[in-house]
Amino acid sequence: MRVARVAASVAALCLVTGLIVYGGVFLWPGLAGSNPVLTGLGIAGDDDKSVPEYLYAIGSEGDGPVRPNAVAVDGKDRVYITDAGTARIFIYSSKGRKISEFGGRGNGKEEFGFPNGLVVAGDGSLIIADSVKKNIRVFSPEGKYIRTIMKSTAGVKPGSLTRSDDGIIYVSDLMNSRVLAVDEKGKVLREVPNAREALSYPQGTAVDGKGRLWVADSGNFSVSIFDHQGIFIKKITGGGDPETPFSMVRGIAVDKAGKVYISDTISHHIRVFDSTGRQISVFPGAEDGEASLVFPTGIFIHSDGRLYVVDRGAGDVKVFSAN
Repeated sequence: MRVARVAASVAALCLVTGLIVYGGVFLWPGLAGSNPVLTGLGIAGDDDKSVPEYLYAIGSEGDGPVRPNAVAVDGKDRVYITDAGTARIFIYSSKGRKISEFGGRGNGKEEFGFPNGLVVAGDGSLIIADSVKKNIRVFSPEGKYIRTIMKSTAGVKPGSLTRSDDGIIYVSDLMNSRVLAVDEKGKVLREVPNAREALSYPQGTAVDGKGRLWVADSGNFSVSIFDHQGIFIKKITGGGDPETPFSMVRGIAVDKAGKVYISDTISHHIRVFDSTGRQISVFPGAEDGEASLVFPTGIFIHSDGRLYVVDRGAGDVKVFSAN
């Protein structure tokens, strides 16, 4: 068993007992609270059995990520993984062959404190959020520093990143419990939410085909949906029949058919919802062996429909077929 798996088990225990540790930094004191799902993690109510099939894992060979955060795939099918454990970015082929890596812990322009969210820009460059250095930088696909689009002086602690089809980047601000919509030069276009619906430590975002923003609202154990202007539409607190609340939501992604995939971290599942917010399936199953998830976080859906799920507990990225 890898050290990462043991560390993840300890982290999960801390989460259940109310002590939240994220990359060695205490960020959520008391967040676990009294959420009833932590005493009963059963998931029920599936009515769609055509769940994605597990294919293979990326980064599990021993010279890859230790505590991966996010994953993205570019137009040349190169897979990029941000890793908090080594403060590096790992690059793989779509079949899982390691190509290279860059970064490392330090204060240089090409080094990181806590690489977190990652998206591929329209020109193929990489946009990477650093939650410790509190900045967002742009790199070439090979890891060469290009520029900084959000400086630490902006007062933002960037977490996850999502890029919509129109080039807008949604930045989860872990310090101020909000999501910022920015352009690829870092100019802030708007803030989500408006005054009506408060978020608490948003961990993941996704934009659907209708331009709606789905936010994994970890501190509120829910998912909130906003329109393209940041106006609150709806909140989802769980799913299934009977209703099962979320344990802790982290990653979120939407496929071309409008299905929404949400990582329910402590219960080790990916839950699938339709565009109305109704849960339609859950995977993987409890007896799925190598497909099982230890501590799922980020999710990326490739244009070919394949799902890339970051399993921080296993220290790898698991790839599932298109549903």
